Order: sequence, then structure tokens, then C-alpha cells
Amino acid sequence: LTAVAEDLADEAEIVTRYTGAASNVLARVLRKHGKAVIEKEYQQERLANVVMDLYASLAVLSRATAAVQKLGSEKAAEEVRLARAFVQSAKYRIVGQLKDMERNVSDQGRDSLHSAIADSAYSRLAYGFNYWE
Repeated sequence: LTAVAEDLADEAEIVTRYTGAASNVLARVLRKHGKAVIEKEYQQERLANVVMDLYASLAVLSRATAAVQKLGSEKAAEEVRLARAFVQSAKYRIVGQLKDMERNVSDQGRDSLHSAIADSAYSRLAYGFNYWE
């Protein structure tokens, strides 16, 4: 990212770094599962969450950069502060999603637990516990 305001260079580096990290994790998932990746819905959801956070971070950085260019750093300080806060929060969400993708490449962990719960609930077609008694 080269057109980002100098005030947001660190945040641009975060987006660049995690775009590369997401690419690396995705490549490992694809090597592991090949065409069967279509059936890996939890991995798809995680990747979608990462991509949404990266896209939103780019949009936030773009908007804040435009404000800095139009108003100057001093008058756009609040937009810069908001952009920093958003990108930092997105970074933690992205890291969590990527770690979950790495851990679940071998289909272990929470995915199988969540699938078992969903299968059980679906087989009953109703809430399985007597809530009101």
C-alpha cells in the first residue's frame, strides 16, 4: 500500500502483512484439501471473515487518507485515530481466524464439535431440551 497517508503507514503495513499471511494459510488449506475444500464450510467462513476485515481495513485507510489529504493531519486527527483503532481491532480478529484455519487444517478441534451439535439439533428438528420446566 503506497498511497496511504504517512500517519497511517503502520496500519498499511498491518494490512499488507496479513494479506500475505491469509494467502499463505489459504495455500496450505488448498494443498491439504484440493477440490474437497468446497466441503470445508468452516474454513470458508473463516476465510470470508478475514477477507471482509481486510477489505474494510482498506476502505477505512482510504477514507482516512482522503481526509488527511483534504484537511491536513491536524484536522483529520480523529479520522486517523478511528482508522488506527479499526485496523488494530481487525488485526486481532484476522489473527484469530487465521490461527483457527491453521489448527483446523487437519479437521480437528472445534469444527467437529460444532458439526456434531448441529447434526444433533437438525436430527430433532426442534429444541432438544425442555426449557420451560
